[in-house]
Amino acid sequence: MERVATLGSRIRTNHLGGNVKSSTFRKTLTSLLRDQLGLELVAPDRLDEASNRAVTVWIRQHLSVATVRVDDRAELIDLEEAVLARLDPPLNLMGMPTTPTRRRLTTLRRGLGQVP
Repeated sequence: MERVATLGSRIRTNHLGGNVKSSTFRKTLTSLLRDQLGLELVAPDRLDEASNRAVTVWIRQHLSVATVRVDDRAELIDLEEAVLARLDPPLNLMGMPTTPTRRRLTTLRRGLGQVP
């Protein structure tokens, strides 16, 4: 089944303006920045409003992204797989080889599911 959302719409709604539950990218960043930014959980995988804003501010200050329109989504899937295989980005977990960094990140992400 083909996704309706585009990368651009997912970045705007889920990753920049969403929350931990709606964005695996945001969940990863939150797990890494939790102590540094003093982020507070109010429920499993849910930040309080101030913490959610702090993650958004951090993303906007430290990251940038560019998107390119690709009409053939099947081609795009093949391209994504090739890029992931070549670059082996450490924040990507699904379908990637297990490494010490990915194991630590998985542990940190699981910690967001538990409210202290």
